[in-house]
Amino acid sequence: MFDTIRLGAAGAGGDYEIERSLRFNYNDTPKLTWTPSSNTNAKTFTLSFWFKIGVSGRTGCIFEGNNTNANGFMIAIQSDGTLYLYDAGVFQIWSVRVFRDPSSWYHCVVAMDTTQGTDTNRVKVYINGVQEDLSTWNLGSGANRYPPQNNDLDINQTNEMAIGESGWSGNDHWDGYIAEFHSIDGTQLAASSFGETNTDTGQWVPKKYAGSYGTNGFYLNFSDNSNTTSGTLGDDDSANTNDWTPTNLVTGDSVVDTPTNNFATLRMLRTPYASGASITDGNLRWISSSGTGGGEMNKAAISTMLVNSGKWYAEFYSISGTSALSMIGVQPYEDQVGGGTDDATLWGAKFGAGDIYIADHAQSYPNNYWTHGSAGSNGDITMVYFDMDVSPPRLYTGKNGQWADGSGNDDESSPNAYLSLGNNIMTHNASMKGYLGFRVASGGSAENCGSIANFGQDSTFAGSTTAGTGTDANGYGNFKYAPPTGALALCTANLPTPTIVKPSDYFNTVLYTGNGGTQSITSLDFQPDLVWNKNRDASTNHNLTDSVRGVSKKLLANTDDIQADQSGDDKGTTAFLSNGFTVKDDASGNYQQNGPSGNKFVAWCWKESATAGFDIVSYTGTGSNPQTRAHSLGVAPEMIIVKTYTGSTDNWSLFHHRVQTTTASSATYWGSLNTDNDFVDHESWNDTVPTSSIFTTQNHANNNLINDSYIAYLFASVEGYSKVGAYIGNGNADGPFVYTGFKPAFVLWKDSDNTRNWHMIDNKRDTNNPVDIQLYPNLHDGEYAETQGFDFLSNGFKVRESANFANNSTTTYIFLAFAERPFKYANAG
Repeated sequence: MFDTIRLGAAGAGGDYEIERSLRFNYNDTPKLTWTPSSNTNAKTFTLSFWFKIGVSGRTGCIFEGNNTNANGFMIAIQSDGTLYLYDAGVFQIWSVRVFRDPSSWYHCVVAMDTTQGTDTNRVKVYINGVQEDLSTWNLGSGANRYPPQNNDLDINQTNEMAIGESGWSGNDHWDGYIAEFHSIDGTQLAASSFGETNTDTGQWVPKKYAGSYGTNGFYLNFSDNSNTTSGTLGDDDSANTNDWTPTNLVTGDSVVDTPTNNFATLRMLRTPYASGASITDGNLRWISSSGTGGGEMNKAAISTMLVNSGKWYAEFYSISGTSALSMIGVQPYEDQVGGGTDDATLWGAKFGAGDIYIADHAQSYPNNYWTHGSAGSNGDITMVYFDMDVSPPRLYTGKNGQWADGSGNDDESSPNAYLSLGNNIMTHNASMKGYLGFRVASGGSAENCGSIANFGQDSTFAGSTTAGTGTDANGYGNFKYAPPTGALALCTANLPTPTIVKPSDYFNTVLYTGNGGTQSITSLDFQPDLVWNKNRDASTNHNLTDSVRGVSKKLLANTDDIQADQSGDDKGTTAFLSNGFTVKDDASGNYQQNGPSGNKFVAWCWKESATAGFDIVSYTGTGSNPQTRAHSLGVAPEMIIVKTYTGSTDNWSLFHHRVQTTTASSATYWGSLNTDNDFVDHESWNDTVPTSSIFTTQNHANNNLINDSYIAYLFASVEGYSKVGAYIGNGNADGPFVYTGFKPAFVLWKDSDNTRNWHMIDNKRDTNNPVDIQLYPNLHDGEYAETQGFDFLSNGFKVRESANFANNSTTTYIFLAFAERPFKYANAG
C-alpha cells in the first residue's frame, strides 16, 4: 500500500556560497583587532556571524566591543557551552541551551537597540534563523536582563575592538571557526537580512546581505589569504575599509570549510579522552598520548563524516616531536562494538613502519599485515584513498606525492597496490555497518603519535608546509597533492543526496493543547498512517492508532490490553487527514487524546512507506511453528514491534537487530514495549533473522496464537532519515557519541541488558540542547525532565547523562531514531 522506491535523488541547496572561514586555535592566542577613528552609534547595531565549535569545555570570546578593559560589549561561548552576552553595568545574560556541536555550523545574530520603549525589543538574539526567548535565559546576580532605555553600550567607540579575544584578561581566546562576520552600525536587523530557509531542505542557509553598514560597520569574509595583514586576511569587504589586524594567525587559517560547504574534522572514537590525548586546531590536530594500548578508542580519532559508497581522499601530516609510528587508514564508527572492548576491532591502516594492516574479525596477527610502502618520519604527508565502488572496498596509501608499490616503496605516480578491506569489515555488526571514515591511531602503547588531518580544507596543515593546489573530482577542496582520478573530499557538497531530503515529509512530532472536544491537528506535511499520542501533563496511557486497523481503534503502549474500539462513541483519533489527524474527547478526557481541556499533548506521526523504511502489517495467528509473514519494506527490518489487537491479551513483542553482537544472535532474543524487562532468550522469532520479504513468528500468544489478530510495525534504517542501532554506555557524563548521519528529531531507547524503563525524547517538547524532557512508553506517567539528557547534534546524538537509564558502563542500549535533517543539510544542534 505504498511506494517501494528506496533510492533516488533530489536537488537542494542555497544560491549564495561562502568562500572561506577563519580558524582560531586557542593555544595560539589568535585574534583580530580594530580601533574605530570616531565614536558612532552605541545604542543601535547588529552583529551577524557563523561559527563552528573547536575544543569545548573552556570559555571562548567571539566578539569584544572594548578590548582595553573588562567592560566592553561581549559575545562569548562559556566553558559549559552556553552563549553569553554582557556589557558591564548594563546587562548580563546567558542561554539555557548549550552550543557544543563540533561537526557543523551555527548562525548567530545579536541585534541591539536600547532606544526601544519595550525592554524585550532592546536585545534580540537569533540562532539559525530562530529568535531566542531571552526571558528564559539565565540572569547575572544583580544584573539587568535588558539594557535600560537609551543606554550606551561599550561598542563603536574609539577603543580597540576584538574578534577572538576577551578584554577581561586578554585571554579567553576563541577556539573554532568564524565565517561571514557582519557589523551593522546604527540599525537593528533580523536574521532574515543575512539568511533564509531553503524550501527544498528546510535548512537555514546564508544569503547575501544587501543593506548598508553605517560608519563603523564592517564585513569580514576572510577570503584573501595571500598574507596576514589588515588589507588581506583582515580586509573589510564592505565599502568602509574598516580593516582588522590579525595576530597569531597564519594564511593557512583561512580555510574552505564554510557554512555552505561543511568539511569533515576529527572526533575521538570514545570519550572521555585518554590522559594526554587531544584534538585541537579546528579539530584537525590529533595527539594520541602514550602509556595505554595504541588501538584504544579513547585515543584514536575518526572523521566526523562516514560514507558507504564512492571514492574518497584525505591527507595526514606527521607532527614534529611525536612518534611517526601511527596507524592511518579507515574504519567504521565502532564505539558500539558488541563486547565493549577498549580497542577498535574493525579497521584497515598503514603502519608508520611501512606495512599495511587489517583488523576484520577474520584475520589475526601475524597473518593480518603485509609489505606495502616505505617507513614514515616527522614532516611526511600520508595520502589515504579508499574506493567503495568496488567490492570489497580497497584502501590505498602513499607518501609525499607518491603511492605505495606493495614492495616497501612509495614510488608510484598513481594508486597501485591496495589492501582489500574484506566484506567482513563492511558486514560485521558495528554501529554503522557498511560505512567507513578516515581513522588515525597510535601504533603501540609506547608511541605518542600526532597528525594534522586535511580533508580538503587546508593544504598547509595549519602552516606546517606550503600550500598545495590539488582539488577533488568535483573541484572542491585544497589538497597538498592531486587526489586520484574520481576521488572526492569529505565535505557536505560531496555527500550523496539523501533519498529523503526533508524528513518531515515522513515523520514529525506535533504538540497540541486539548480542548475536551473535537480538534483537527493540521501541521503535518503528510497524511499519517500511525499516530502515537500522549497527554504530557497527566498519568494517562500512550495511544497508538494506525490506518490499517482503522480510526478510533487504539492500542496502549504501556499495557498488554487488546485494542479498544471507540468508533461507536466516535472518539479517539477519528480521522487521518492529508496534513494531520482529528482527535475527539470529552470534557473529562476519558478518551485520553484531547482532554481535559488545557492539558498539553504530544503526537508522534509516521507515514507508511518503503522509502522511509516503515511498514505496517496486519495478520491472523495460525498457531503454526514456525510461521512466516510477508512485508513490503524491500529490505530486512531491523526492528519489529508486534501486538495482538483482538483475541488474547499479551505483552507487546519486540525484535531489535542490535540486542546481541550479531543480527543472528539478536533473533534469538525477545523484548516487550509495555514492560521494563530486559531482553531474554525466547522462541518468539523462531531464532530466525528477518529477510527483505518475510519475518518469522512462533506459536505464542504475543505474536502467533491461532485466530488472534496482530499488528506489526516494521522499521529499517534509511540513510539520512532513520537509524535502528545501539550504543554501549561508559558511565560518564561525557558519554558516548552515537553517529546516525543526521540531526535527530526523535530517539526511543532502552537498556537491553537490565530491567529498566523505555525512554523517548524529541525536538519539539525540548527544542534546545540538552534534550532531557522524557516520556516512558511502558508507563502512563506524565513527562519528566532528567538532569542532562542527550545533545542532538548535526550528525548524531551525544549522551550527556551518567545515570543508568541511559549510560551505565558496558551496558548495551538499543535505539530507534528519526531525523530532523540529514547531515548534508544540517546546521549545528
